[in-house]
Amino acid sequence: MTRSLINEISDIIWIQTGFLGDIVLTTGAISQAAQSFPGIRQHLITTSIGNELLRDHPHLKSITTLDKSARNPMKAFSNGKRQLFENLSNKKTSVVTLRPHRSFRSGLLAWYLGFPTITYEESNLSFLAAKTIPRIAVLHEAQRIALLLEPLGLPRDSTLKTLPFLTHRPESPLLGSTPGIHGSSQKHTFIGVAPGSNWGTKRWRVSGFQELVCRLLEEDPTFNIVLIGSTQERSLADEVAQAVTDSGRIWNLAGKTTLDDLRSIFPKLALMISNDSSTVHFASAFRVPCVAIFGATVPEMGFSPLSPDSRSLGVNLPCRPCSAHGPMMCPLKHFRCMNDLDSETVFNACMDTLKHS
Repeated sequence: MTRSLINEISDIIWIQTGFLGDIVLTTGAISQAAQSFPGIRQHLITTSIGNELLRDHPHLKSITTLDKSARNPMKAFSNGKRQLFENLSNKKTSVVTLRPHRSFRSGLLAWYLGFPTITYEESNLSFLAAKTIPRIAVLHEAQRIALLLEPLGLPRDSTLKTLPFLTHRPESPLLGSTPGIHGSSQKHTFIGVAPGSNWGTKRWRVSGFQELVCRLLEEDPTFNIVLIGSTQERSLADEVAQAVTDSGRIWNLAGKTTLDDLRSIFPKLALMISNDSSTVHFASAFRVPCVAIFGATVPEMGFSPLSPDSRSLGVNLPCRPCSAHGPMMCPLKHFRCMNDLDSETVFNACMDTLKHS
């Protein structure tokens, strides 16, 4: 890819059809591109949940949905391709595709679009790309995604400053019907708690969350707990809530929130407590300090919180990490990475974070 071609680029197409957390982290690179290359228009190909989250993102000209569940995703994407092409600047447009998602399907999609592609050397079908770069393991994932902008001229120091970015939504109907959270009040300190995860070995024990929440509510009468999670995580949140005797200071919103609701809730939080999940990256996108709990995975894999004054906690064991995502069950059947993490350690980290934030 020559320098003259880079200077002529008018549109960037991002392909990110990964998990929700990956989509949130990609917003950091999208924002970096908007700041560094303000004349270049940006487009995103993502999942339906990514479209729901980012449909009004200020740095995106268009969003196109890829139906990953379709029997033939490329055929199903034909209408999307036509709509995407209609959003490009003009017939003489110089377009580049940036592919942080490394799957075979994403590689095939990039080839299907027919524009020069930049991706990682480690990506599937990387030989089809016009330019490949190493995916530097020691960097945070938000920074690794921003590395794809370096061939376009983004300096490394800007890459290292990359932070995810989501916009605050006005009060949602859900919050409007939740008087304790609705509006603003200096009498309350809202602490978010997300006890769930898609992966079993990424979940701290329920009893730990119960002990932690009760201790926080005992510590300070202004503390209020907001439980967050998906519909599938509702039962976990219910168990945590049931341990609290003062029900007037805990709001169980698990399974009730839309992504717009989350964009209303997160800016109100003084602290987020979460397992290694997308909730950590939501906190980073709104600069909410976060205490992140790591079990099967480790922060060094590049998915730790990026908000100032955040903490990452985990038990030092030779078996960690045991996989890239964390299996559903502990391979060694002891699950010490979560069972050995006591609630006092997490509580102290939370208080220290609140003190310094």
